[in-house]
Amino acid sequence: MVLAVCFSQLVWAQSLGLQETAVSAPATTQKLLAAAKLADQRLAEQLDTVVAQGRIRHIAYVRDLKSPSLTLDADVQVFYQAPKFQLRLQYATDLAEGLTENATVQKSNDENKAPVVTDQTLLFDGQTLTKVQHFSNGTFRGDIYFDFHRPNMLRIAGFPFEDPIELWREPLQIDRADLLTAHTTPLTNGGFVGTLNKDTYRLKFYFLGSFGYDLRRVSSYRIGQETPFRDWHLTWQLADGVPYVERLVRRSNTVSGENEPLGLTNTLREQIELEYSHFSLAETIDPVVFELAGLDLPESTPFYDHRTNVEGKPKVVWWKQGHLADPQ
Repeated sequence: MVLAVCFSQLVWAQSLGLQETAVSAPATTQKLLAAAKLADQRLAEQLDTVVAQGRIRHIAYVRDLKSPSLTLDADVQVFYQAPKFQLRLQYATDLAEGLTENATVQKSNDENKAPVVTDQTLLFDGQTLTKVQHFSNGTFRGDIYFDFHRPNMLRIAGFPFEDPIELWREPLQIDRADLLTAHTTPLTNGGFVGTLNKDTYRLKFYFLGSFGYDLRRVSSYRIGQETPFRDWHLTWQLADGVPYVERLVRRSNTVSGENEPLGLTNTLREQIELEYSHFSLAETIDPVVFELAGLDLPESTPFYDHRTNVEGKPKVVWWKQGHLADPQ
């Protein structure tokens, strides 16, 4: 279900056949959040081992919001055994520029510019993130980072989510302390609506009861405004009886040029859509899938180890005979 940004909260709830009851007391808010947190933990345990395929797209709208521009389009493949994952992104070639950060690569023989990334694979073993980029001229490059770099590296790759499977945690961390001060409204068909008022913005979130407090929407509003500056929508499906987020949409609205003459103000909406067309639970996944040995890497592929500095630069190691080795 894709909802317009300007839908009122009431219309949205009514479209799902929901009605709100009286606003709850703080004790009830605490109870509802605790139940949602328990459902969160149970779901994470059920989605322990997953294989998935899908697509991620970045779309930008400027001025009238009627002329979208596709800024990133990639096929997504995921092998997941919590907390480990292999995430591969294969980009539409005409949209792949700008995905190489701090990379020094040899220029293509037939073009007077640096080659673009055609696909990249991110491996996470629970402690280390390794990124392998494949360029349009056939070359490869690897980068190795500590765990705390993982969100930034995923964002740079065009996948701005910390975990490829536990997507319901992206819009809202249910255990954030300030949610205990939110006003909650139970829904007659299960679930609840919550509103958290902060100094500069208002946060509203919706949990339904279909799968045990499944998060469906999170909207952030600046004070005095009715259109959210950030809006998340989640669509759920079942895989072998276990619910998962099939589609996640994040919309961000900004306004620039507010002091310009009437008609010259730019309204910019950035929208990211992730949708899984295939999602299945797996009993086991071969451990080599989460290792470099599971990738088809050419000999002498350089890897830049950002965990170790040599004269202010990442240490460079090379892929030799199935493992990383220091240069000879």
